[in-house]
Amino acid sequence: MSYWVLFSTNFDDGVYLKDEPERGPEDFEYFSGKTLINSFPTQDQAIMKYHPEYTTSPKLHDFVESMNRFHIINNKVRSVFEKLKLSNLEYLPISIKDNNQQLVSQDYYILNPLGSVNFIDMEKSEYTIDDFDETQIDFIQKLIAKKDIPESARLFRASTMMDRIFIHDDVKEALEAENITGYKLMPADGWEGFDF
Repeated sequence: MSYWVLFSTNFDDGVYLKDEPERGPEDFEYFSGKTLINSFPTQDQAIMKYHPEYTTSPKLHDFVESMNRFHIINNKVRSVFEKLKLSNLEYLPISIKDNNQQLVSQDYYILNPLGSVNFIDMEKSEYTIDDFDETQIDFIQKLIAKKDIPESARLFRASTMMDRIFIHDDVKEALEAENITGYKLMPADGWEGFDF
């Protein structure tokens, strides 16, 4: 079994989005692993906008990169996850607007994996602890995954690194089979904290 760190990326040919929706939860809440649907605005009010400085193309990939490292996914990606019966996922529907404030798409969601998995071996890994939350890793220099990961852990947050999402081989294979665009993967075991 292999696990991967999941990144959204615009690959310099796609849209990069700014902040979280103004009328929704605070930015840190998106990394809590808790349900947000009851405090999330309606889709018409949950607006995410193109970042004016980093949008080199109007192309919307299936994954769309955002300034706050949210994973923005479209219905095609959601369909892949639903076929895999990934039951721990919450989909927060958003509206995407361009630099002219024109509606571009309502086919996207903020992906919110619920809960977390005790995935990172804190004794063997090398890391820096967050100054504001001693339960969380701020930067990882070398990630060593635990050996006893539950079989149900297929797309999840790590309990000591809640701002990152990890996926199992079968999720990787499903994304590749459907030619999903806008994401990048790094092997989780041995990961040195970078996306390249």
